[in-house]
Amino acid sequence: MAPSEVSILANFLLSPSPLPTIISLEKFTELFPKRLRSHPQVRVLYRELQHIRSQDLDLVRENIDKEIWRGERQREALRSAKRATGVSGMDKHDKLETEMDIQLFGPGEPTISPKDMHTLASVLPEMGNACSSMEREIEAADAEAARIFADLSSTVGELSDLRYGKFNKPAGVATNAVEDAIAGLKELENACSPSALFTTFKMMGLGRALIYLKVHRTKKAVGSTEYSYKQQLNSSE
Repeated sequence: MAPSEVSILANFLLSPSPLPTIISLEKFTELFPKRLRSHPQVRVLYRELQHIRSQDLDLVRENIDKEIWRGERQREALRSAKRATGVSGMDKHDKLETEMDIQLFGPGEPTISPKDMHTLASVLPEMGNACSSMEREIEAADAEAARIFADLSSTVGELSDLRYGKFNKPAGVATNAVEDAIAGLKELENACSPSALFTTFKMMGLGRALIYLKVHRTKKAVGSTEYSYKQQLNSSE
Protein backbone atom coordinates (compact mmCIF):
# COMPACT_ATOMS: atom_id res chain seq x y z
CA MET A 1 0.00 0.00 0.00
CA ALA A 2 1.33 3.43 -0.91
CA PRO A 3 2.17 5.71 2.03
CA SER A 4 -0.30 8.46 2.74
CA GLU A 5 0.46 12.14 2.91
CA VAL A 6 0.14 12.09 6.71
CA SER A 7 2.65 9.26 7.12
CA ILE A 8 5.15 10.90 4.75
CA LEU A 9 5.05 14.25 6.55
CA ALA A 10 5.08 12.68 10.02
CA ASN A 11 8.00 10.35 9.25
CA PHE A 12 9.99 13.11 7.60
CA LEU A 13 9.29 15.98 10.01
CA LEU A 14 8.26 14.51 13.38
CA SER A 15 9.97 11.15 13.93
CA PRO A 16 13.63 12.31 13.81
CA SER A 17 12.96 15.64 15.50
CA PRO A 18 12.68 15.07 19.32
CA LEU A 19 15.75 16.20 21.22
CA PRO A 20 16.56 12.75 22.74
CA THR A 21 16.62 11.36 19.19
CA ILE A 22 19.13 13.99 18.12
CA ILE A 23 21.35 13.95 21.23
CA SER A 24 21.08 12.09 24.52
CA LEU A 25 21.58 13.62 27.96
CA GLU A 26 24.97 11.92 28.32
CA LYS A 27 26.22 13.29 24.99
CA PHE A 28 24.84 16.71 25.88
CA THR A 29 26.69 16.65 29.22
CA GLU A 30 29.98 15.79 27.50
CA LEU A 31 29.76 19.07 25.58
CA PHE A 32 30.53 21.01 28.78
CA PRO A 33 33.90 21.31 30.49
CA LYS A 34 34.66 18.50 32.93
CA ARG A 35 34.39 20.74 35.97
CA LEU A 36 30.80 21.70 34.99
CA ARG A 37 29.44 18.33 33.87
CA SER A 38 28.19 17.45 37.36
CA HIS A 39 26.43 20.78 37.81
CA PRO A 40 22.64 20.34 38.28
CA GLN A 41 21.87 23.15 35.87
CA VAL A 42 23.16 21.03 32.98
CA ARG A 43 20.25 18.63 33.40
CA VAL A 44 17.83 21.53 33.85
CA LEU A 45 19.11 23.14 30.64
CA TYR A 46 18.64 19.86 28.73
CA ARG A 47 15.05 19.52 29.97
CA GLU A 48 14.33 23.12 29.00
CA LEU A 49 15.65 22.55 25.48
CA GLN A 50 13.60 19.36 25.26
CA HIS A 51 10.45 21.27 26.23
CA ILE A 52 11.11 23.97 23.60
CA ARG A 53 11.68 21.27 21.03
CA SER A 54 8.38 19.63 21.94
CA GLN A 55 6.55 22.93 21.44
CA ASP A 56 8.08 23.25 17.98
CA LEU A 57 6.96 19.71 17.14
CA ASP A 58 3.43 20.50 18.28
CA LEU A 59 3.39 23.48 15.92
CA VAL A 60 4.66 21.32 13.05
CA ARG A 61 1.98 18.73 13.83
CA GLU A 62 -0.72 21.40 13.66
CA ASN A 63 0.59 22.58 10.30
CA ILE A 64 0.50 19.01 9.01
CA ASP A 65 -3.13 18.68 10.07
CA LYS A 66 -3.95 21.95 8.30
CA GLU A 67 -2.23 20.77 5.14
CA ILE A 68 -4.15 17.49 5.19
CA TRP A 69 -7.42 19.37 5.64
CA ARG A 70 -6.48 21.71 2.76
CA GLY A 71 -5.75 18.70 0.53
CA GLU A 72 -9.15 17.19 1.32
CA ARG A 73 -10.81 20.47 0.38
CA GLN A 74 -8.90 20.55 -2.92
CA ARG A 75 -9.93 17.00 -3.80
CA GLU A 76 -13.54 17.75 -2.93
CA ALA A 77 -13.43 20.88 -5.13
CA LEU A 78 -12.07 18.82 -8.03
CA ARG A 79 -14.78 16.20 -7.62
CA SER A 80 -17.40 18.95 -7.61
CA ALA A 81 -15.89 20.43 -10.78
CA LYS A 82 -16.00 17.00 -12.44
CA ARG A 83 -19.63 16.59 -11.53
CA ALA A 84 -20.40 20.09 -12.83
CA THR A 85 -18.90 19.25 -16.24
CA GLY A 86 -21.07 16.16 -16.58
CA VAL A 87 -18.24 13.63 -16.14
CA SER A 88 -19.48 10.75 -14.03
CA GLY A 89 -18.90 7.07 -13.49
CA MET A 90 -15.26 7.46 -12.38
CA ASP A 91 -13.70 4.13 -11.42
CA LYS A 92 -10.87 3.55 -8.97
CA HIS A 93 -8.21 4.21 -11.60
CA ASP A 94 -9.81 7.51 -12.65
CA LYS A 95 -10.04 8.64 -9.05
CA LEU A 96 -6.38 7.79 -8.52
CA GLU A 97 -5.38 9.85 -11.57
CA THR A 98 -7.54 12.72 -10.34
CA GLU A 99 -5.86 12.71 -6.96
CA MET A 100 -2.43 12.56 -8.62
CA ASP A 101 -3.31 15.57 -10.77
CA ILE A 102 -4.38 17.48 -7.69
CA GLN A 103 -1.17 16.62 -5.87
CA LEU A 104 1.03 17.55 -8.84
CA PHE A 105 -0.75 20.57 -10.32
CA GLY A 106 -3.19 21.66 -7.66
CA PRO A 107 -6.87 22.39 -8.15
CA GLY A 108 -7.85 24.41 -11.18
CA GLU A 109 -10.95 25.89 -12.70
CA PRO A 110 -12.49 23.90 -15.57
CA THR A 111 -11.42 25.38 -18.91
CA ILE A 112 -14.28 23.80 -20.93
CA SER A 113 -17.89 24.44 -20.18
CA PRO A 114 -20.48 21.65 -20.52
CA LYS A 115 -22.08 23.30 -23.55
CA ASP A 116 -18.77 23.11 -25.46
CA MET A 117 -18.44 19.38 -24.94
CA HIS A 118 -19.55 16.70 -27.40
CA THR A 119 -22.80 14.86 -27.03
CA LEU A 120 -23.47 11.32 -28.20
CA ALA A 121 -25.04 12.62 -31.40
CA SER A 122 -22.10 14.92 -32.22
CA VAL A 123 -19.22 12.69 -31.19
CA LEU A 124 -20.13 9.76 -33.48
CA PRO A 125 -19.66 11.70 -36.78
CA GLU A 126 -16.39 13.12 -35.49
CA MET A 127 -15.16 9.64 -34.62
CA GLY A 128 -16.20 8.42 -38.09
CA ASN A 129 -14.26 11.23 -39.76
CA ALA A 130 -11.23 10.48 -37.62
CA CYS A 131 -11.39 6.78 -38.55
CA SER A 132 -11.68 7.60 -42.26
CA SER A 133 -8.71 9.95 -42.05
CA MET A 134 -6.63 7.30 -40.31
CA GLU A 135 -7.59 4.70 -42.94
CA ARG A 136 -6.49 7.04 -45.75
CA GLU A 137 -3.19 7.65 -44.01
CA ILE A 138 -2.69 3.90 -43.58
CA GLU A 139 -3.40 3.28 -47.30
CA ALA A 140 -0.95 6.01 -48.29
CA ALA A 141 1.67 4.55 -45.97
CA ASP A 142 1.12 1.05 -47.44
CA ALA A 143 1.48 2.38 -51.00
CA GLU A 144 4.67 4.21 -50.11
CA ALA A 145 6.04 1.08 -48.42
CA ALA A 146 5.22 -1.02 -51.51
CA ARG A 147 6.97 1.48 -53.78
CA ILE A 148 10.07 1.52 -51.60
CA PHE A 149 10.07 -2.28 -51.45
CA ALA A 150 9.89 -2.49 -55.25
CA ASP A 151 12.81 -0.07 -55.59
CA LEU A 152 14.85 -2.07 -53.11
CA SER A 153 14.05 -5.35 -54.87
CA SER A 154 15.14 -3.86 -58.22
CA THR A 155 18.38 -2.58 -56.71
CA VAL A 156 19.12 -5.96 -55.11
CA GLY A 157 18.47 -7.71 -58.43
CA GLU A 158 20.81 -5.37 -60.31
CA LEU A 159 23.54 -5.87 -57.72
CA SER A 160 23.09 -9.64 -58.01
CA ASP A 161 23.44 -9.45 -61.82
CA LEU A 162 26.57 -7.35 -61.42
CA ARG A 163 28.04 -9.87 -58.99
CA TYR A 164 27.45 -12.93 -61.19
CA GLY A 165 28.14 -11.23 -64.54
CA LYS A 166 24.57 -11.16 -65.75
CA PHE A 167 23.68 -7.90 -67.48
CA ASN A 168 20.36 -6.91 -68.94
CA LYS A 169 20.60 -6.74 -72.76
CA PRO A 170 19.03 -3.82 -74.62
CA ALA A 171 15.95 -4.59 -76.69
CA GLY A 172 16.78 -6.13 -80.08
CA VAL A 173 20.38 -7.05 -79.18
CA ALA A 174 21.23 -10.74 -79.32
CA THR A 175 24.66 -10.60 -77.70
CA ASN A 176 25.51 -9.72 -74.17
CA ALA A 177 28.16 -7.34 -72.86
CA VAL A 178 30.85 -10.04 -72.59
CA GLU A 179 30.43 -11.08 -76.22
CA ASP A 180 30.50 -7.42 -77.30
CA ALA A 181 33.78 -6.92 -75.46
CA ILE A 182 35.32 -10.03 -77.08
CA ALA A 183 34.22 -8.89 -80.53
CA GLY A 184 35.71 -5.46 -79.96
CA LEU A 185 39.05 -6.94 -78.88
CA LYS A 186 39.13 -9.12 -81.98
CA GLU A 187 38.54 -6.09 -84.20
CA LEU A 188 41.39 -4.29 -82.45
CA GLU A 189 43.64 -7.31 -82.92
CA ASN A 190 42.82 -7.48 -86.64
CA ALA A 191 43.45 -3.76 -87.04
CA CYS A 192 46.91 -4.15 -85.48
CA SER A 193 47.93 -7.15 -87.63
CA PRO A 194 50.88 -6.66 -90.13
CA SER A 195 48.66 -7.17 -93.18
CA ALA A 196 46.28 -4.45 -92.03
CA LEU A 197 49.17 -2.10 -91.29
CA PHE A 198 50.66 -2.80 -94.76
CA THR A 199 47.39 -1.91 -96.45
CA THR A 200 47.13 1.29 -94.44
CA PHE A 201 50.72 2.32 -95.11
CA LYS A 202 50.38 1.57 -98.83
CA MET A 203 47.41 3.89 -99.00
CA MET A 204 49.27 6.60 -97.07
CA GLY A 205 52.50 6.32 -99.02
CA LEU A 206 55.90 5.35 -97.70
CA GLY A 207 56.96 8.80 -96.53
CA ARG A 208 53.87 9.56 -94.51
CA ALA A 209 53.79 6.04 -93.14
CA LEU A 210 57.32 6.39 -91.78
CA ILE A 211 56.46 9.73 -90.18
CA TYR A 212 53.38 8.18 -88.59
CA LEU A 213 55.43 5.33 -87.17
CA LYS A 214 58.10 7.67 -85.79
CA VAL A 215 55.51 9.79 -84.02
CA HIS A 216 53.19 7.13 -82.63
CA ARG A 217 55.39 4.10 -82.11
CA THR A 218 58.41 3.33 -80.00
CA LYS A 219 61.76 2.79 -81.67
CA LYS A 220 61.50 -0.97 -81.43
CA ALA A 221 58.01 -1.06 -82.90
CA VAL A 222 59.06 1.28 -85.72
CA GLY A 223 61.97 -0.95 -86.73
CA SER A 224 59.84 -4.08 -86.68
CA THR A 225 57.02 -2.58 -88.71
CA GLU A 226 59.39 -0.92 -91.25
CA TYR A 227 61.18 -4.19 -91.82
CA SER A 228 57.87 -5.99 -92.40
CA TYR A 229 56.72 -3.25 -94.76
CA LYS A 230 59.89 -3.40 -96.86
CA GLN A 231 59.68 -7.17 -97.12
CA GLN A 232 56.11 -7.03 -98.35
CA LEU A 233 56.95 -4.14 -100.73
CA ASN A 234 59.82 -6.09 -102.34
CA SER A 235 57.67 -9.16 -102.79
CA SER A 236 54.94 -7.12 -104.43
CA GLU A 237 57.38 -5.65 -106.95
